[in-house]
Amino acid sequence: MQDESMEAEPPWLLDLTLGYVDYVPGEVPDPVSVFLLGRCPSEIHITVEVVKGPDNRTSAVKLCKERFATKESRLHAFYAAGCDPAAFDCPATSGPPIKARIS
Repeated sequence: MQDESMEAEPPWLLDLTLGYVDYVPGEVPDPVSVFLLGRCPSEIHITVEVVKGPDNRTSAVKLCKERFATKESRLHAFYAAGCDPAAFDCPATSGPPIKARIS
């Protein structure tokens, strides 16, 4: 971004948070084993939120920090609750988490 302003109308963003259920209860899947070694988790829980995008660079930095703090909080609750998707604590506007079972 060269200019402080971005566009006349800020974009809308899709914010996805993924929670993985591994084969051992309570185990948090290792990204290396999942993405590099091809060891797929047994389930993937996905939340999707539509978020109004930032209208300038300062807002973009703030939005990214806020969204990642929210993701960390949700994932911490998800894993602390034994991978219970209800622990994602999603706003009513985002709809229920999506669950994919891998077999």
